[in-house]
Amino acid sequence: MENRSYIRQLFHIMGGIVTAAVLLIGCVIFFYAKAELEEEMFLLNKNLLNQIGQVTKIRLTEYNYLSDKIASNSEMITLLASQDREESAVVDTIQKLLDNYVWTYSNFNPLVYTYVVANDGTVYTDSMTKKDGFALLRQYIEKESEWDWKEDVRFLGPLKNEDAKGIYKYTFLIVRKIKDHLSGETLGAVVLNISEKNLYESYRNLIDKEKNFYVTDKDGIIISEKRKLKIGQFCGISVEGIQEKEEGRLIVENGDTKAYFLYDEIPGTGWYLIETIHTSGMLASLKKIGFFIVIIITGAIILLWNMLRICQKRLLKPVMEIKEKMGEVSKGNMLVRLDYKENNEFGEMSQAFNCMVERLEESREQIKEGEKKKRLAELDFLRAQINPHFIYNTLSSIRFFVEMKKNQEAEDMLLHFSKILRKSLSYSNEFVALKTELETIKEYVELQKMRYQNAFQVDCQVPEEILENRIPVFILQPIVENAIFHGMMPGQICQITISAYEKEGKLFLLIADNGRGIKAGELPDNFEKAGHMSRVGIQNVHDRIQMNFGREFGLKVNSTEGEGTTATFILPVNKEGRDQ
Repeated sequence: MENRSYIRQLFHIMGGIVTAAVLLIGCVIFFYAKAELEEEMFLLNKNLLNQIGQVTKIRLTEYNYLSDKIASNSEMITLLASQDREESAVVDTIQKLLDNYVWTYSNFNPLVYTYVVANDGTVYTDSMTKKDGFALLRQYIEKESEWDWKEDVRFLGPLKNEDAKGIYKYTFLIVRKIKDHLSGETLGAVVLNISEKNLYESYRNLIDKEKNFYVTDKDGIIISEKRKLKIGQFCGISVEGIQEKEEGRLIVENGDTKAYFLYDEIPGTGWYLIETIHTSGMLASLKKIGFFIVIIITGAIILLWNMLRICQKRLLKPVMEIKEKMGEVSKGNMLVRLDYKENNEFGEMSQAFNCMVERLEESREQIKEGEKKKRLAELDFLRAQINPHFIYNTLSSIRFFVEMKKNQEAEDMLLHFSKILRKSLSYSNEFVALKTELETIKEYVELQKMRYQNAFQVDCQVPEEILENRIPVFILQPIVENAIFHGMMPGQICQITISAYEKEGKLFLLIADNGRGIKAGELPDNFEKAGHMSRVGIQNVHDRIQMNFGREFGLKVNSTEGEGTTATFILPVNKEGRDQ
């Protein structure tokens, strides 16, 4: 399983959080900038629209003023009120009046036709206006009996003249009532037939591929537009229906395209100046800002992650070093030290780690020394326990030989006994060579043969190459003693065989006898339950082996009643002259 560093995970989480925060801030900035830019562009275009409306108003005010001057002229009112208006003198007088006003107030603008219509339908024109063109206007102005609207002036349109060409094909009308000053009676109307070009010139220079202007009435019927074929058609939105809901703007969606619909009323006309702006053009600068924000955020994230990686490496280096050194300590290497001397938390951790390892090393050495002393004390204790009755019996036998005047036998026995005591008490090391241990057993066997003559035989069959193995001192004697004393039977020589072999890194030492053996029910599960065997000696031997080498080693006893007993030592192969 892959070992994932907690610090790396922590830095990745921090990087993810900061990245998300940067992205969130970038999105907030983008959408805030978008909203602000839309609002600013709306206000800018709204002001522009208002300025165009004022220019258009000024143009229309000139014509409105002309109609007002004509309608309020006293001589014109008197002529229309007279009964003899068909006389040529009256016609000429009205024509001169109209010519005078047209020349004075409109600089004889060729884009305007001027008519005066009496209640009886008589039409009067200036000298530049064709009288026969008035027939088309009747569908746009009310007849005498229907001229009862409340307003004194109306703006009507659009008017399309199929017979006309150029600038006269599309026009609009300003119709103003002519009233008697005293009675207020309507005597007729002044009709100005004005070319649509007068409106178009107000906004023509502001139209581009993303922005369009046109003039509509309150019902959305186009009065003036760049594309002349659109004049007279419905623009798609009725301003009257939205002006109570929106503050001069509306977003119009048409499939995948989106446009802003801005409008502003032309004062005194009932008409509206409309501006449509496609969002692709209006927000072109916003795209640049968004692209710039994306670049900044991307650069910030890359810089941030690089800084985090540098910080991670700088922080992770001492941590991984501490981790590596701790791994070595866990494997038993107490010589490792941390060389991190910076004045920060890691410096303090390094000092604490080095101090800890030194104390562990000291503690381990103290424990090892204590264990060694303990094992030596236990060995001394075990030595003191082994065969006290053997010493007593041997001394008793020596006393017996002395009393029997068998001084030579007593002397030989005392010599063997002294050699055994000297070897068992003079060893400073806990381990001896198997060869040395067998020599001690030889002295012990010779000693016992003097006591029990012709009672047993000991045969040593240990290969030469095994003799250099080092084993715990004085572990064979208690087993040989048990084989002699508990294996002998009357009238039979007990044959004791000592053998050895190595297998899979282990040394097997066998001490077998053909004595009386042990009954099946009396064979102990452990040595503390041993019956007639020397429990103390065998148990001590087993404990010493496991104390030195571990629980996989020790002493095993197998016995069959009437056939004999075999004791097997299981020891590690040790030919290097040191403790295992």
